Amino acid sequence: MILRTLKHQNLNVVVRVVPCILHTPPPPPTTATANILVVPANEQLSGTKLPYFPHPEYSATQSKSLHSNTTTVDLPPGAWGGGVVLGSNSFYPVQCIDGLLSLDAPAVRTITNRIPQNDQGVRVNIGDSVITSCQETSQLLAHYDAICHTVPPLWSGNKQYKENQHILLQNAYASALEASFNCFGVAACVSMPLLGCGARGAPPETSMNSAVRAILHYTGTGGTLDFAIQNPVHADIFVSKLDECLSD
Repeated sequence: MILRTLKHQNLNVVVRVVPCILHTPPPPPTTATANILVVPANEQLSGTKLPYFPHPEYSATQSKSLHSNTTTVDLPPGAWGGGVVLGSNSFYPVQCIDGLLSLDAPAVRTITNRIPQNDQGVRVNIGDSVITSCQETSQLLAHYDAICHTVPPLWSGNKQYKENQHILLQNAYASALEASFNCFGVAACVSMPLLGCGARGAPPETSMNSAVRAILHYTGTGGTLDFAIQNPVHADIFVSKLDECLSD
């Protein structure tokens, strides 16, 4: 269901309520030369490796441990294991876009494994994006021609890191737009969820604010940006924020 279509300079912004961005076709009209799916990812592009994992309310020490560990990338090693009682702050892979992608199209990890990594096992830095687009990619997903893997920051309640987290989250949105439209041009449609609100733990309103700032600062060639949001309340709030900022 399309709530609103707005325009900012040369960028068309569509806000929709969808049950699942992975399995929902991009919005009509279907004149886009390429449909790109933005997937929130970790720095290793390894997908979700565990059957479940906690909402990441990590301390700075745990975050450093997380980033330096290349085998267990979604939570500090040994923090959660067998026999743990799952609570409301736990996630299953099917509740996260990157996890669902790994389950529905496991061959995507064969593609991302070809991207070079540094000595720490990092393929994409926090706040940055990378496109995987090839014949294999287009065969993986029914509705998309390419995948834009974007790395939002892990959210922490530590005030010392909050300003940097806001910057990195805005950078994640901006880099997804830049990478997608630079690669496919103005006729592309980029379908994007609210970044960082799942396993990365950013508050939805914080993510919306970062998205709006990224849109306002976007100066590229433009195209269609499709925000596919699951929660109708969040979608309404997001439309209000866009309306307010784009009318100023």
